[in-house]
Amino acid sequence: MILSPVILIYFFMETTNQFEQNTNTLEVTETTKHYLDSTASWTKFFAILGFVGIGFCVLAGIMMMTMGSFIERAREYSELPAGFSSLAGVFYFVMAIIYYFPASYLLRFSQKTKNALASHDTPQLEEAFLNMKSFWKFCGIVTMIALAFCCLAIPIIIIAAIMAI
Repeated sequence: MILSPVILIYFFMETTNQFEQNTNTLEVTETTKHYLDSTASWTKFFAILGFVGIGFCVLAGIMMMTMGSFIERAREYSELPAGFSSLAGVFYFVMAIIYYFPASYLLRFSQKTKNALASHDTPQLEEAFLNMKSFWKFCGIVTMIALAFCCLAIPIIIIAAIMAI
């Protein structure tokens, strides 16, 4: 008699586990694989564009810092404040560093997705989606920061306009 409740509990647990496993399965169909492959190609394209943009930012930073020294020498012909070009060069370097992260997330998503589809490797597909999640998280944080700066800039601009009157 004592074994009956134990067997009943075991049976209930097994049935529950089987039910949970059956409802939580996800099938990746051939159509889904095709869409993922196409998405991986496009994300690779945008990652490459991102790295090209990073190259242009670094090049612009170098040019601004180099031009800054020439502008400082010809100070009487410049209307810019002292050190402006060097500061702009540093800004371009900072932008290049910031743009590196989303470009690398997109490239890793593309590579890992292609590899996972070719080898039918679920853990690698999970890593690919981890990179896609990181990309969108980064974009969301940058967007929130930009919106916060806009919200701060509007009152400052209004106050500056009122004081100029």
